[in-house]
Amino acid sequence: MLRHDATKIALYFLSVAVLGALLTPVLFQFGKGLAEWPAFARAEEGLFAYLHRVLSTSGFPRYFNRAVLLAAVLLFFPFARWIGLRGLSLGFRKNPFGWGHLLLGFGLAAGILLAGGWGFLRWGAYEMRPEPEWWNEGQEALTAAIGVSLLEEFFFRGLLVALVLRSFSMRGTWVFVTVLFAVVHFLQPQEGFALRDEEVGWDAGFRLLASILENFVEVNFLLAELLTLLAVGAVLGAVRWREGSIWGAIGLHAGWVFGLKLYSGVSRGGQGLAEGEFMPWLGENLRVGLFPCFLVVLTGGLFLWLTRPKAGRKLGQSA
Repeated sequence: MLRHDATKIALYFLSVAVLGALLTPVLFQFGKGLAEWPAFARAEEGLFAYLHRVLSTSGFPRYFNRAVLLAAVLLFFPFARWIGLRGLSLGFRKNPFGWGHLLLGFGLAAGILLAGGWGFLRWGAYEMRPEPEWWNEGQEALTAAIGVSLLEEFFFRGLLVALVLRSFSMRGTWVFVTVLFAVVHFLQPQEGFALRDEEVGWDAGFRLLASILENFVEVNFLLAELLTLLAVGAVLGAVRWREGSIWGAIGLHAGWVFGLKLYSGVSRGGQGLAEGEFMPWLGENLRVGLFPCFLVVLTGGLFLWLTRPKAGRKLGQSA
């Protein structure tokens, strides 16, 4: 029987959504103002130039995603006290192959995703952008991959798994965290949702939340994107349970983010994709569609097969 912790976990994530909606307009106005700061606006290369491009070109939905993540961090420690956590153990085991698993995961995830992207180019779903900036796009993709994978894997497959295990079995925890991971990443408004800078008021985050909820009644969109996100969460969870650590999950997550960001930076959807011709097989990027979902499952299966423990020795034991 589930303990009372399960209800508190649900209330925690509801509070994260509300606080995220309230914080988004504040972050949006701060980010746009910071982008006009001379040190950022005049930079032509380097970190400041990258930050200026991100802050100035990011739309309201991207600020919402970051606000939700910030809200999750801000509310976690008060929530931990409320639920009575003291000295929470993440339950990690020593993995003597940690770096190897991380690099293998990154190579497999990025390689298979980009190979699939090349095939989609040949299929005509996507086309290369004129004079793509491979070096700049690669740098930005790698920066995003490192930051996102470290932060999210520590949170989802580390803190959250340890927390949910207090109320669920191991299998139940795997399912719960997989679904939650997918839903959190599914939080994006319907296509066409846009707000001009002057329309961003205190309630803008809640208007965006309402648009997000409408996505859950779009069957094609659910199949095209939510299924892929569920596959990603399931694979990362399976890898975490297998090796007892998050090395492999970080590598896979980073590889997928790197491949997605790089491909989106150097390519764009073709006419058929814009008209929905390839739905639900392919969408606006390599995160959307049944084909990307298949690539994720293929990558996860291959990783688990390549890292299977040798007979007589479990992963986590000293070599």
